[in-house]
Parts: sequence; C-alpha cells; structure tokens
Amino acid sequence: MSSKDKADYPWEISREVERLQKQHAWVQRCLNNKIVFAPIPLNKEELKVLDVGCADGILLRDLKKQVSPSAQLVGADLVEAFLPASEEGIQFEVYDLCEPPRDELVGSFDLTHVRYSILGAAKVGYRKAIDHLVSTVAPRGWLQVHELDFDLTDRPNVGPAWRDVNNLIAAMFDGMGMGSDCIRKLPGAFEAAGLVNVTVHSVDLPMGKLLGDGEAAEISWQPFVITIPSLIEGAKALGVKLFESTHENLAERFEKEVKEEGAMFRALHTLPKDGIPCCQPSSYPSSAISVNYKGFVMVINSERSLHHTKQRLTVTPTIVMPRCHQKPSNSIQHVEALLSKLTLDEKVELLAGQGSFRMTGLEKHGIPGLITSDGPHGIRGRRSFTHMPSPMLPSATGMGATFNTELIHRIGSLLGEEAKVRGVHVLLAPTLCLQRSPLIGRGFEAFGEDPFLSGTLGAHYINGVQEQGVATSVKHYAAHDQSDNSIEDNAVMTERTLREVHMLPFQLALRGSEPWTIMTSYNKINGIHVSEDPLLMKEILREEWGFKGLVMSDWFGTYSTSEAINAGLDLEMPGPTDWRGKRLSIAVNSRKVSKATVDTAVENVLNLVNKCKAGEKSGKPPQSDTPEQRALIRQLVAESVVLLKNDKQKLPINNPEKLKFGLIGDHVKNPALCGGGSAEVEPYYGITPYEAIKEVVGEENITYTPGCNSFRFSPLIKGHTPPDSDSEGWFVEIFGEDPQENPDAKVVVSTTAEKQLVDVPESYHATIPTKYYVRAKAKYIIHESGKLKFGFSTSGKGKLIIDGKEAIDLWTSQPPKTDSTPCFNRLSMEKYYEGEFEKGHVLDLEVLQVNENLSGGVGTAQTLTGRVGVYELYDEDQGIKDAVELAKKVDVPIVITGLSSDFEYEGSDRKHLRLPGRVDELIAAVLEANPDAIIVTQSGLPIEMPWESQAATLLHAWFGGQETGHGMADVLFGKVNPSGRLSLTFPKSIKHTPAYLTFSKADYDIVYGEGVFIGHRYYEMVDREPLFYFGHGLSYSKFEYLNLTVPGEFTPAADHQMRVKVDITNKGAFAGAEVVQLYIHHANSSLQRPIRELKAFTKVNLGVDETKTVELTLDKYSLSFWCQEASKWKAEAGQYTLILASSSNPKDEIARADFALPKTFFWKGL
Repeated sequence: MSSKDKADYPWEISREVERLQKQHAWVQRCLNNKIVFAPIPLNKEELKVLDVGCADGILLRDLKKQVSPSAQLVGADLVEAFLPASEEGIQFEVYDLCEPPRDELVGSFDLTHVRYSILGAAKVGYRKAIDHLVSTVAPRGWLQVHELDFDLTDRPNVGPAWRDVNNLIAAMFDGMGMGSDCIRKLPGAFEAAGLVNVTVHSVDLPMGKLLGDGEAAEISWQPFVITIPSLIEGAKALGVKLFESTHENLAERFEKEVKEEGAMFRALHTLPKDGIPCCQPSSYPSSAISVNYKGFVMVINSERSLHHTKQRLTVTPTIVMPRCHQKPSNSIQHVEALLSKLTLDEKVELLAGQGSFRMTGLEKHGIPGLITSDGPHGIRGRRSFTHMPSPMLPSATGMGATFNTELIHRIGSLLGEEAKVRGVHVLLAPTLCLQRSPLIGRGFEAFGEDPFLSGTLGAHYINGVQEQGVATSVKHYAAHDQSDNSIEDNAVMTERTLREVHMLPFQLALRGSEPWTIMTSYNKINGIHVSEDPLLMKEILREEWGFKGLVMSDWFGTYSTSEAINAGLDLEMPGPTDWRGKRLSIAVNSRKVSKATVDTAVENVLNLVNKCKAGEKSGKPPQSDTPEQRALIRQLVAESVVLLKNDKQKLPINNPEKLKFGLIGDHVKNPALCGGGSAEVEPYYGITPYEAIKEVVGEENITYTPGCNSFRFSPLIKGHTPPDSDSEGWFVEIFGEDPQENPDAKVVVSTTAEKQLVDVPESYHATIPTKYYVRAKAKYIIHESGKLKFGFSTSGKGKLIIDGKEAIDLWTSQPPKTDSTPCFNRLSMEKYYEGEFEKGHVLDLEVLQVNENLSGGVGTAQTLTGRVGVYELYDEDQGIKDAVELAKKVDVPIVITGLSSDFEYEGSDRKHLRLPGRVDELIAAVLEANPDAIIVTQSGLPIEMPWESQAATLLHAWFGGQETGHGMADVLFGKVNPSGRLSLTFPKSIKHTPAYLTFSKADYDIVYGEGVFIGHRYYEMVDREPLFYFGHGLSYSKFEYLNLTVPGEFTPAADHQMRVKVDITNKGAFAGAEVVQLYIHHANSSLQRPIRELKAFTKVNLGVDETKTVELTLDKYSLSFWCQEASKWKAEAGQYTLILASSSNPKDEIARADFALPKTFFWKGL
C-alpha cells in the first residue's frame, strides 16, 4: 500500500505515525534508563534473541531453518519469576526488523493491565499473517488478544512428570498474577486476533489453519522453553505451594519422558538463581538452547528490572519519519473516499458479522473487524459460555436501586476501561427495557420499572463507557419483555403505551448521551419485527430523534434480507450471515434494495470503526482488577442494598466482636452473584457473606447451617480435576466417531473445561465434523462420608459414567421437557444418580455426548453443551430444626437466602414469585423462634414474602456481583449507611401485578392491557397496596425537608426548564445519603394519566446535622403525554401538582406544591 493510498484511511495514517513515534520513544527510553535486554544488530546471521517466552513468543517451529544457529533463546518468563511480584510496570514491545529501515511495530502490551496475550505468525505467507494481525486487531500498532491460558494437558499420552511440570508452570503464572491453564484458550486468542478456525491437536502437532483473505496457512505451536530447577526455585520465591509429586529428580524424569515421546518440549540446565543478567549475550548460560528465529527481537523494558541490568548496551537506531504529519481524522470525507473504492460484494460483506462476537473487517482496505462483548454487569468476552474473568457488578436492578447518576457514570467508565483491556470495541449494553412483569427471566439486566429512572441512568452509563473510547450498543429496542420464545412474540399495544413507556427510556438516553450503536429486539411490535420496522428505525429513531449511529440486530434477530436493510437495520449479527451475503447482493442486483441503502449502512459501519479506533488512543492505559476498581464496585454493591424494614432498630449491629452470630441459609456460603444467560460473567473473585462477616466478627463467633436447599438445578460440580492434574476442570476430547464403538478413534481436538461442559467446541467449530462426539474425564475426591446426588443434563445425547459404571443415561431416553433448563433453555431435563461414598475415595467421572437430537426442545444446532452437578443429601426436616435451634441460642441470627441464576436467566421466564423449595418455611420457622432475626434476600426481580409481617428487620441485596458479601456486611455493621431504593415494586402476589393476565405463552399476541400503568403506577390507580413500593428504602438517619420552592408557572415552551429547590438536613446520628424523588400529578388531564409519575431525582450525601440545598429540574418531558391524534407529545394547559416524596407510596409524601401551565404546547424529537 503506497503512502498516497494510506492517506485515505485515518487509522492507517495514525498507525504509521504512531509506530515511528513509539519506536523513537522506545529507543530513547532504553538509552535513558540504561535498559536493553536484547542486542539488536541488524545482521540477521548474528542475530541474538531474548524471547519473552511461553505466552508471547513467536510460535513458529518452521522458522528454525531460516535463522543462524547462533541465535539464542532465554525464557524471559523465568526472569519474571525472580522479580518482586509486588512491583508493576513490566512492558513487552515487539519489533519486526525484516525490512529495515521500515522497522514495523507489530505489537505492544502491558502485563500489568493485560492478563493474557498472544502473537502468532504463519508458516506460509509469514509477513502476510503478521500484517493480517496488525490490520485486523490493532490497526495503529497495538496488538491485544486476551483469552489465553496455559495448559499442557492436551497431550493424551504424556506421563506424570509432564503433568507435574505443567502444574508448576500454572503455579508460576498464578504467582505472577497472569492466570493459569494457558494453552487451553489459545484457539480463542487466535480467533479474537482474526486468525479464525485455529485448533490445537497437541503441543507438537499443527494448531490449525489461518484464514486471512482466503489463502490458508498453517500455524504451529512452539512450546515453552524452561528449566525445571528454575521453575522450582521461582515457585518457592513466590511462595507457591509445590505439589506433592514434585521432587528432586523431576528434571531427569521429565527429560526422559520428553525423549521417549519425541516431543518438542525441552528442559534446560539450571539457570542462575539470582536471575538472568540480560544485558549481554555472553551472560546467557552456555547451555541455553539455540532457537531459530529470523528478524524478530522481543524486548523487555521495565523500571522494576533495573537491578538486573549490569551495563549499558548502546543501540543506534534508524529512524524514518513519514512526510505526512496530519492528525488522524474521522471526517465523513474519508469514509466517502473509502466507499468509492469498495465493490458491492465488499460492502455487503461489511453488513454482517464475521464470527460470534466479531464484525467483519476488510484487510485489503485496512478496515478492522471490531470486537463486541456482552454486558451489562461486566465484560463477558468473545464467547457464549466460557470466558475470562471480569469485574462483576451487581445486577442492573441493583444498579438502578442506587439512584446515583454520578456513580453509574463512574461504573460506565470502569466497564469502558475493562473493555479496552480485553480488546473489545463494542459493549452490548445497557439494557433499557422495562420489567413489565416481575416474571421476566432476564429482567435483572435492566435498571428498573420506571422509564424515567431507566433512561436517566442509561444515559450516564453510556457516557461513562464511551468516554473511554468504547462503543455501547443500547438494547433491546424495544419492548423486549419476555424471554420464552421471544422471536415469536407480538407485543400488541397502543401508540401511547409504546411511546410513554417502552420507547421513552431510549428517547431519554439519546437526549442525555449519544450512543454509537443501538440493538434491535427479537420480538414484533404490533405485528412487525422490530428489525424490519421502518417506523421504529427510520421515522422515529433516525428522523425524529436524530440518531446518527449504527443499528445492529440482536444475535440471530434478523429475519429477512430486503425488509430488514430497507427498514434501517445496518448490521446482522452474528456471523456467518444468514440473510446478507449473496442474498443481499441478489436483492441489490434485482433492485429490491438500492445501492444507496447499502452505502448508508456501510457508512454507519465505517463511522463506528473510526470512532472505536480513535477511542483506542484516548485516555490512560487501561487497567483491570485494581484496588480502586474493587473499592468502586464495593461502594456500588453497598449503595444498592435496600433496607426494607428496621422496626426494632436492630441495625446497624453494634459491638459485633462481643456477639455470637448464627448464619442461616444456603446463600451464606453460596450467594447469588449474577443472573444467567448472556449477562453472566466470570468474576475475578466472589466474596461470600460468610467471608465478609467473618472479617468483622471472627470465625469463632459464627455458627453456620444451611437449613435447606435453595437451588433449582444440581449445583455445578467443584473441585474436580482432569486425570493426572491438580487444576480444577475436565479433560475433554472431541472425536469424529463414537469412541465407545472404536476405542482407537482419532482425537480431533483435546482441551479442558473448567466448570460446566458447555460449548466445548466453541473455539474449534471449523475443524470438527458435522457429527461429533465428546468425552470428558475428571477425578473427584470425596471429602466427607455420606450420600451424594449427581445431576446431569445435556444437549443432544449423553451419559454420565461413575467409576466405570453408567450412572445416568440421557443417551437412549430423556425425560419429557416439562420445565425450563439451563444454558438458554437448551439442555435436557436433569436426571439424577444417588450414591453413598466413603471419605477419601476418588471417583472417576466420565461424560459421553453426541450432537444428535433425542427429544424436542434440546438444542444441538451449533455446539454441544452439558452440565454435571452434585450435592450432599441431607434431611431438610432436621436442617430446619437445626436452624431454629441456632436462632434461639445466638445473639444475632441472620438468614441469607433467595434466588439465583437457576431461576432468573435468559431464555426462560419464571412461573411464580415464590422462593425455592422450603425456603419460605425455613424463614417463617426462624422468625417464629426468634422475631429479632435479620432476613436478607437476594433476587434480581421481586419475590413474594409470605412471612414479611413476622420480620422486623429485612434487607434486599439483589444479585450482588463479586463484592456481594462485603456489600451486605458494610450495611449490616454500619460501615455504610444504607441508601438503596427499590427500582421495582414488590407485589404481595403475582396475581396483583399489572400484566398478570397477559404475561404468558398461551397466545403469541401479547396484549399490553395495562397501558401506561406499569409498575408502581398501577397499584395506586387500582387502590391496591403492594408489599413494597417503587422507590422505598430506609436509612439509619432521619432527613428533614424544608423550604420547598416551586415557581408558580411553567413557561409554555418546548425548551423551557423549571427549577425546584428544597433544603435537606440530616437529623440522624449517622452520615448518610438521601434519595430525593419528585413526582408529578395532573388532576384535570383530558385523558387518564398516572396519579404520580417520577420526573426528577437526585442523591445527596449529608453529614450529621449538615444541610444542603438541592435543586431539581423539570422540563417538557415532565408535563407531557403522547397524543395519538396529533402524533406528538402534548403538554396540556392546567394545574399540576408537584409531589416531593421518599418513595412512590402515597404515605411517603413529604410536601406538595401546585404550579400552572397556562397554555398547551406540542413537540416532537428529543
């Protein structure tokens, strides 16, 4: 590509300038700090190489023959083993010197911020592969690929010494904070880098195929080069516990196994125990293996490595600056220039995804494929089920309960940073749909039932994320209110209901922010799928609201070719396409779709690319799982906790170290961190209530009993390990034929799975035959003698074998599917096996599966999934009796229980609001034994509480994320004064809810008969008191409101704002925060309106006896309703009542004031 061509592409200009600036800065930094860890002679025949080792090396054994044998390799990971683990700042920079003086920066990443990374090249078309990586993953020189772990257990015939070495490597990586089990996720890393369809057969076999622009190339794995003694010494230095099987002759045993296996893995002699002096080639150990590399130098540059530097090595670089110094531009002229160069087929290619979470890129034109990731409670990653750790936030309903716009903005910024760490460009969040019914399975993903609360918080969330240069995709536009078979649902509602309730959160979010993308919902609205509706996407979204971004479908939520793109759907996700591709080309050539329509959609794609790529340069280097992030999430959790009742003032708990605590309930040690489905993430850690309370009161003051079970599906097995390994998980093999019938069946793919056997082939699907078999093995140690109950469910056919005997058969028959199941409701009904086992016995577990349908409703369309659970059987009658006795004898009994992702998850709606099993019975029994017992519930959406009148002290803690336990404990012990307010109304019964009669699958035409009377609006309208109103929440303080000031008249103009002021004083003994809520009532409206509508809120922090003046703003939205006759918003002349309140409960009114709108006015737009 010529420099002239590059001038047309802003990201290419940026890349060219940046790579040279970085090169110059790197050389200067090396010289100034006297740090050079690799000599850089340009004489290729004498090239000396210091490779960063296993995770970041050039993984190409075929390059050996191309380089001088004098090139030496030293595993820099070993250097890291001897550096203080507490220091930060290590950086790796990679330069390609094949074509000097155009020394191209291939990649750069910071291990302080990036957990996993990988750089690959190709056997055929070597430079082409590198260019492909650079252009698709990091067009400005950055290469960040993050779903990588190490695991050498994918070689089926290796011996115990091999596995001991693998365990040591994993332990070393754990000690360095980089994670363990690395090779297992390698294919996902390549896929994320644009090297699709890559697989691992074993460590010394080809990894698969690189598909760049259609020309295949082979990629091979160059294993990690280590020294056994150095591994052991490094592990000791890091305080890593060595495995029992590790002893002095490990190196000898390992080398013998390697020799017998003929593997590429090699052991070295002992390296210096004080680390590797990395300045001169002469300091390298003479026994270091020569590895053949050509033209690559990998440099470690770190402040913390100064003490390893013996002397300075002078480097004279060649710096060539480009003539063009213009600043990168995102102007439409560049997009227009690029559009003129694209063929129709290339344009069509850009309008559908390339993979599960990847948009299509065009390497030829320098257009990268953007990476998307599920949210909204963390950064899920690029896979459907298996994903790398992420900060896990509380459920969105918990975030909504904070009523704290500034905090949600900061949380958005955290998520934006986290997305950048993972190389994610588009976060599929926030969810702005409302909970029409508390039964909706994925309702925990949305902020709340009120359109004003949801839209306002959504805008702050969006702004926080996008300030980090990461796009949001606001979803699901609109009225995605049921999970069961939602693609078939037809939401039937009046135009007023649609506008005032289900579209208003999106409208408010667009008023307060500029989201770069919007995602359509699966369902129909009034007979037309949203992804095909020109009224919603063109007339309202783009023309009326002025949206300039990209509109994408939900995953598999595109149902047509011409209709969808003509209606304004720019992008079909995921890939490969079902409705674009050749179909769209034919539609254009047959003039069913105009070329202008295609160009408009492509323009929206390219504009998004420009924004995201420009965003990669913005802000400070991203970080992950920092102390500051943990503290912020802990604050969020604590602010989300709602104190529902404190009748006897038992909270906060004073002098806890002098008290005895009885902790009751399954959630004490197994709390609900998150709901299920696409919003579920894997947290870095999860603090249980038991752990958090123990930190405060000491374990000696705690007695625990679960009382009864609170799960729906057998709890996922934990503590299981692959054979000959001590790392938790399964050893998984995938075959093209039945290994039961042919014991010598060839293994197509071998890998490991940590938790459930879900989407095992997810990263390998291109190399697996249409029909495939899965065999998973693990060992499971019995820790206590007793009865265990195993549960197994599968998509396709499967069986669970225990100690060589078939325990559960889902291969020849499966129970009728009478209820929802895990994994998006794709699995079979669970079957069980009970057995009595002795302590210390090691069970051999084996799962066999095949992707063949055996029963209806069990999915096998894409990837085979499965789930193994186990739990201890015990007498629940006795368990409840034990809980009652415990409640009687301790000073403070605390019951912690509720729902979990077993009950609230995508793909299935609840059937009732009751707590599971005998939990209600347990709570009632404990309260009868001790009325002072503290009850803490967890759920994403409302639950029934038949024992509520017995409880004097009651809190609701939502799904709390990784800081669940700390959030609860901070409120219980008064470290945090509770300020959470219910983001949803809690009914006394499901029969009392507004959508009770129309929320079902009896008819796919779902009539929204409640109209605009959703949530709290309904209860006051029908004079039915719920259990707890929207906005309800108590504090340990008392707040006094004085001097309410309201203008007497609202100026009749669409752009006018009216300011309301009030003085608030904290009259309590604790500093705290009050949520000020402002509702509007129009008594003489020409049509029926809610008695009170939330139109403003704020959270104010007050010290003891402190007073602040709070100002809230009312505007045209505050007074208006949708006039169907005029097809406009109408602010109707008349008297309005402003209601200052602490909740939507009429009993919680604080003050009222009237004002007038003298003249009616209409308006449209934002």
